[in-house]
Amino acid sequence: MYALRQHSTLMNRPAKHLAQPLTVLMAQWRKRADQAIGPDAVAAIQRALNNAAERPLAAADLSPETLDAYGAATVLTLQTKRATWTRWNLLAEAARRTRLLRFVSTTDRFAALQRPSNAPNSTRSASLHPTS
Repeated sequence: MYALRQHSTLMNRPAKHLAQPLTVLMAQWRKRADQAIGPDAVAAIQRALNNAAERPLAAADLSPETLDAYGAATVLTLQTKRATWTRWNLLAEAARRTRLLRFVSTTDRFAALQRPSNAPNSTRSASLHPTS
């Protein structure tokens, strides 16, 4: 029975598309974009990006109060999800909390993630391992 179903599927399946060169595919995509956006697709995309009011942030742009709020939200989320957590859990949750923020560089993003994930360890969390 399985072989009959497999044979039936293979007989009714539409043919695969032939592989095309990348230049042909790019020309087709540009034509579709021209039809959807207009004849000057690249300029329309550039205008849309330039009109975005958001400018990328630097880590120093975030106030201590903002970072404290992100730290509180991070710990609150972890408290509802887990009984215990590690610094890596804090970093991952802080990354999820700040994913909509656009930073100038990955270094700034990492610096901004470090502060909320380090602050809760001393103020909102109790360590299960004694520090020596």
